[in-house]
Amino acid sequence: MTSEIFYEHIGNVLFPFIIMNNVKYPVILFVNGHKTHLTAHVSRLCKELQIILIALYPNATLILQPPDVVAFRSIQPE
Repeated sequence: MTSEIFYEHIGNVLFPFIIMNNVKYPVILFVNGHKTHLTAHVSRLCKELQIILIALYPNATLILQPPDVVAFRSIQPE
C-alpha cells in the first residue's frame, strides 16, 4: 500500500460507492494508523468529501480482529 494508491482508492472507489448507495454524511472511515493512511493529501481529500478519518494505533488490527470476528460472524454468508 502506498499513500497514492490509498488516495486513488478513496476518490475512485469509496466515494463513488458512497454516492451510489446514498450513504448519509458524514462518513466515518476507520483506518489502521499506517503512515500511508495519514498524509496531508489524503486528509484534505477526505475533508472535501466529508469523510472523517479515525486512525487506530498502527497494527491495532491484530488486537481488534478477535472482537470483529465474533461480532460479524452471524452476518457472514455461509
